[in-house]
Amino acid sequence: MTAHGELSQRLDIREEDVAALAQLLRARTGLDYTGQQERVLVYSLRRRLRARQLRDAGAYLRLLERDAEEWQQFINTVTVTETRFFRQPALFDALVTELLPRLHRVRPAGAPLHIWSVATAHGQEAYTLAMAALESGVAGERPVCVLGTDINTAALDVARRGRYRPAEVATLPSGWQARYLVRNGDGTLSPHPTVRRIVRFKPFNLLDVLEGKAPLEGPDVVVCANVLIYFSQDVGRAVVAALAKLLPTDGVLLLDSAACHLARGVLNRERVYGCTVFIPRRVDSSGQGRAVQATTICWDRPLTSPPSRTHRTLSPLSVTGIDAARHRLFAWVQRPGREDNTPDAPSSHRSPHPARPADPA
Repeated sequence: MTAHGELSQRLDIREEDVAALAQLLRARTGLDYTGQQERVLVYSLRRRLRARQLRDAGAYLRLLERDAEEWQQFINTVTVTETRFFRQPALFDALVTELLPRLHRVRPAGAPLHIWSVATAHGQEAYTLAMAALESGVAGERPVCVLGTDINTAALDVARRGRYRPAEVATLPSGWQARYLVRNGDGTLSPHPTVRRIVRFKPFNLLDVLEGKAPLEGPDVVVCANVLIYFSQDVGRAVVAALAKLLPTDGVLLLDSAACHLARGVLNRERVYGCTVFIPRRVDSSGQGRAVQATTICWDRPLTSPPSRTHRTLSPLSVTGIDAARHRLFAWVQRPGREDNTPDAPSSHRSPHPARPADPA
């Protein structure tokens, strides 16, 4: 048996060491690896003990507390990087048909739109957001900047390389594959240079938003999907509230459906096009909740499938889509004692006019 094999057989990992490691991870990152996630924590701990030729988990914990490089290696081992292109189809449908065109209409000419992919992992979400900006036509009319962040620096290295196997891009619609991907000599596929120019990547600890920190100032769109499931209920709810506060008055926060429950009690909830819409609620000096004009949407189904019932025409405003929904929402949120919280759906959609990259030579 090799020395490495002998070491793997006599690792000294006690329950109190695992509990202390989980507490350290939660305190530094907000990630909750207790309960069913504990096995992932133990597996990662074993990998790092073997990599450092250590047998005692207690000694490794002391190393983590003083060695920033080893802490990052542990984070890169323990965090989940599962993701894919076009992972939330309704989310990208909404961005292309409604949200990005609306932001384009209300922003000053030439002002850039900033989109933040909160937990981008290997970059597929950030690149898909850039593709959505091109597909909507907005990226052809004004600068669009997509920032992908993650606490896992090894995953961000993969994202920056941007080379994906054919199976990894299969979830993209075929038209998007043709327009926004190029094939490399080794058979992998990469985002078109037009897509790449929109996207950059940066490490960021999501827990820092609780201290008012952010990797960019005043994002127009924040996408927080498939990450809050790894946080405790209290921390996840606080993160949602903190992200909402970062938005400008007409910004948009997009959550995956699994995170919708975290917004309850933090944000005011309504329904639009079969989707759950949350209006951030800030407390004024009297202790009363006050609605602000940032929209948070959890997508349950595609935006382009409106209910079949007849909608009510708004007057005197001539607005459609999310604008109309927001007008009703603010009127109803501010109206005390209302029992009916289901707004009528808007009746029309804006057809996108995609600005597509030139075909690669």
